[in-house]
Formats: sequence, C-alpha cells, structure tokens
Amino acid sequence: MSVMTCQMALYPLNTTASSRVIAEILAQMDWQGVDVQVGSMSTVIRGEEQVVWEKVRSLYTLAAQEHRIVLNLAVSNECGC
Repeated sequence: MSVMTCQMALYPLNTTASSRVIAEILAQMDWQGVDVQVGSMSTVIRGEEQVVWEKVRSLYTLAAQEHRIVLNLAVSNECGC
C-alpha cells in the first residue's frame, strides 16, 4: 500500500461567498477511507494513493458541477504537507 498526502486549496470564482461555497462542498464529500484536516486556507487528506486520487476527483467533480473553480494541489508520497 502506497500512502499519499494531498493538500488542496479550492477557489470558487465569480462569488463573494467563497467560504460558504467551500464549506458546502466539503460537507457534501464522503471522506471515508482518508484522514482529513480542514484548515482555514486548505484541506489536507492522507491515505492510500488510489483512495486519495478518488477523493480529489470527487471533490473536483462536485465543485465543478455548479461553480467555476480553481483547485490547487500539492501531492506527496513523503511529507505530510
């Protein structure tokens, strides 16, 4: 099993309610199978590599369904970000 850490920063575009949009998206996510740390500037998820990639894809898909977004990622197989 290969462990991976991903630090994600989601930026909803064309809104003055970025914090609300981000909170709603994060609350809709199924975080089962990964460790999650939600911070004020980014969210860090850590777990098995395939599961982390699935969560990143799910978050992107969910956010992009209703919003124009930028999703910035830092990915590591060594550091905890």
